[in-house]
Amino acid sequence: MTDYAWPEGLCPDRVSFSLETQTGRNVSPLTRQQKTYELTAPLWRCTIMFTGNYRGVRGRNDPYGQQNIGGRVDALLAKLRGGANRLSIYDFDRPLIRGTNDGWSLTNTAVAAGAETATISGFMPNTPAFLAGDYVGGDGRPHLVLDDVTANSSGVATISVYPPFIASIASGAMLYGKAPGWFRLTGDEYGQVMPDLGGDVTYQLEFLEDPYSGA
Repeated sequence: MTDYAWPEGLCPDRVSFSLETQTGRNVSPLTRQQKTYELTAPLWRCTIMFTGNYRGVRGRNDPYGQQNIGGRVDALLAKLRGGANRLSIYDFDRPLIRGTNDGWSLTNTAVAAGAETATISGFMPNTPAFLAGDYVGGDGRPHLVLDDVTANSSGVATISVYPPFIASIASGAMLYGKAPGWFRLTGDEYGQVMPDLGGDVTYQLEFLEDPYSGA
């Protein structure tokens, strides 16, 4: 198994990035009362869509790679070999935390595996630090901040996250915003596309998180 970083400069057109939980449900046939319970740990699911030129344009200055989408995505699929290898992916549509600091001068206290809270300092005092739905990471997977959080008078904020951290994070090692997880393709057939002759092609790739294989 090989783990690959996301290819530099390869920009999706559309992204779905969601946390998939699994629950069981029993409904009484007499009272209709429901009993629910969580079956497994949640996993992130990601669907990514690319649209661009399939053949590639010779000699074209194309810094965003849109004139060679077909070539770049086919090369990525060849590396991933279906679900054999993992790819690092974060939520491209929400790449930054949205409080008063973009993360460059922030630092965290050490976080233990299994923890559901973290304490971060370096914010402007008494200002919004995180908004619900921001991402943090550092243990190999993304975590959602569950509530809006305001820094205290010392610029310190304590956040609640989900899912819980699966590994410890050393002091100062937390990631803010671009918090990637490890994903595998859910099938082997995603290279089977039908481009316009000499024109554009659309790929839709589906990934499911696999955070445990490298642990």
